[in-house]
Amino acid sequence: MKYFDSGFEVKGGCNHEFVQGKWDGETYWSDDSLILDDDILNGLNLSGLLDSVAPAYDPFGPTEFTVEQWKAVREKAAETGGELEFLIQELEGWLGPLPDAGIAFTVLGV
Repeated sequence: MKYFDSGFEVKGGCNHEFVQGKWDGETYWSDDSLILDDDILNGLNLSGLLDSVAPAYDPFGPTEFTVEQWKAVREKAAETGGELEFLIQELEGWLGPLPDAGIAFTVLGV
Protein backbone atom coordinates (compact mmCIF):
# COMPACT_ATOMS: atom_id res chain seq x y z
CA MET A 1 0.00 0.00 0.00
CA LYS A 2 1.18 3.46 -0.82
CA TYR A 3 -0.69 5.53 1.76
CA PHE A 4 -1.63 3.23 4.63
CA ASP A 5 0.34 1.07 7.04
CA SER A 6 -1.07 -1.87 8.98
CA GLY A 7 -1.69 -1.68 12.73
CA PHE A 8 1.47 -3.61 13.57
CA GLU A 9 3.63 -1.22 11.51
CA VAL A 10 2.95 1.95 13.53
CA LYS A 11 6.15 3.94 13.73
CA GLY A 12 5.03 6.77 15.98
CA GLY A 13 3.94 10.29 15.18
CA CYS A 14 0.42 11.51 14.58
CA ASN A 15 -1.66 8.75 13.04
CA HIS A 16 -5.29 8.02 12.30
CA GLU A 17 -6.44 4.44 12.70
CA PHE A 18 -9.12 2.98 10.40
CA VAL A 19 -11.08 0.09 11.93
CA GLN A 20 -13.46 -2.08 9.95
CA GLY A 21 -17.04 -1.77 11.17
CA LYS A 22 -17.85 -0.49 14.63
CA TRP A 23 -14.91 0.09 17.00
CA ASP A 24 -15.09 -1.92 20.23
CA GLY A 25 -14.18 1.14 22.31
CA GLU A 26 -11.04 -0.43 23.73
CA THR A 27 -8.64 -1.86 21.13
CA TYR A 28 -6.01 0.31 19.45
CA TRP A 29 -3.43 -0.54 16.77
CA SER A 30 -5.09 -3.81 15.83
CA ASP A 31 -3.28 -5.97 13.27
CA ASP A 32 -6.21 -5.63 10.86
CA SER A 33 -6.47 -1.83 11.19
CA LEU A 34 -5.06 0.58 8.66
CA ILE A 35 -2.94 3.50 9.83
CA LEU A 36 -2.73 6.81 7.98
CA ASP A 37 -0.19 9.49 8.83
CA ASP A 38 -1.69 12.85 9.76
CA ASP A 39 0.45 14.60 7.11
CA ILE A 40 -1.12 12.44 4.39
CA LEU A 41 -4.64 12.85 5.77
CA ASN A 42 -4.30 16.62 5.71
CA GLY A 43 -2.03 16.92 2.68
CA LEU A 44 -4.53 15.15 0.42
CA ASN A 45 -7.46 16.84 2.21
CA LEU A 46 -9.01 13.56 3.24
CA SER A 47 -10.03 15.32 6.45
CA GLY A 48 -12.07 17.82 4.43
CA LEU A 49 -13.67 15.04 2.42
CA LEU A 50 -14.60 13.06 5.53
CA ASP A 51 -15.98 16.19 7.19
CA SER A 52 -18.09 16.98 4.13
CA VAL A 53 -19.97 13.67 4.36
CA ALA A 54 -19.95 13.30 8.16
CA PRO A 55 -20.28 16.66 9.90
CA ALA A 56 -19.64 14.91 13.24
CA TYR A 57 -16.18 13.84 12.00
CA ASP A 58 -13.60 14.45 14.72
CA PRO A 59 -9.93 14.18 13.72
CA PHE A 60 -9.05 13.85 17.41
CA GLY A 61 -11.52 11.14 18.41
CA PRO A 62 -13.51 8.20 17.06
CA THR A 63 -15.98 8.73 14.22
CA GLU A 64 -18.16 6.03 12.70
CA PHE A 65 -18.93 6.12 8.98
CA THR A 66 -22.04 4.41 7.68
CA VAL A 67 -22.19 2.50 4.43
CA GLU A 68 -24.13 5.42 2.91
CA GLN A 69 -21.46 7.90 4.03
CA TRP A 70 -18.77 5.62 2.58
CA LYS A 71 -20.57 5.66 -0.77
CA ALA A 72 -20.57 9.48 -0.65
CA VAL A 73 -16.84 9.49 0.18
CA ARG A 74 -16.14 7.28 -2.85
CA GLU A 75 -18.25 9.47 -5.15
CA LYS A 76 -16.61 12.71 -4.01
CA ALA A 77 -13.13 11.21 -4.29
CA ALA A 78 -13.90 10.07 -7.85
CA GLU A 79 -15.05 13.60 -8.71
CA THR A 80 -11.83 15.03 -7.23
CA GLY A 81 -9.57 12.41 -8.83
CA GLY A 82 -5.81 12.31 -8.39
CA GLU A 83 -4.04 11.05 -5.31
CA LEU A 84 -7.12 11.37 -3.11
CA GLU A 85 -9.01 8.97 -5.37
CA PHE A 86 -6.11 6.49 -5.23
CA LEU A 87 -6.07 6.69 -1.43
CA ILE A 88 -9.80 5.93 -1.32
CA GLN A 89 -9.28 2.99 -3.68
CA GLU A 90 -6.73 1.56 -1.22
CA LEU A 91 -9.23 1.97 1.59
CA GLU A 92 -11.94 0.33 -0.50
CA GLY A 93 -9.74 -2.69 -1.20
CA TRP A 94 -9.16 -3.12 2.54
CA LEU A 95 -12.85 -2.74 3.39
CA GLY A 96 -13.96 -5.36 0.89
CA PRO A 97 -17.66 -6.09 0.37
CA LEU A 98 -19.95 -4.22 2.72
CA PRO A 99 -23.48 -4.86 3.92
CA ASP A 100 -26.31 -2.71 2.54
CA ALA A 101 -26.48 -0.65 5.74
CA GLY A 102 -24.75 -0.15 9.06
CA ILE A 103 -21.28 1.00 10.07
CA ALA A 104 -18.67 0.57 7.32
CA PHE A 105 -15.66 1.71 9.35
CA THR A 106 -14.54 3.86 12.25
CA VAL A 107 -11.72 6.40 12.20
CA LEU A 108 -9.83 6.83 15.45
CA GLY A 109 -8.25 10.28 15.35
CA VAL A 110 -4.89 11.32 16.73
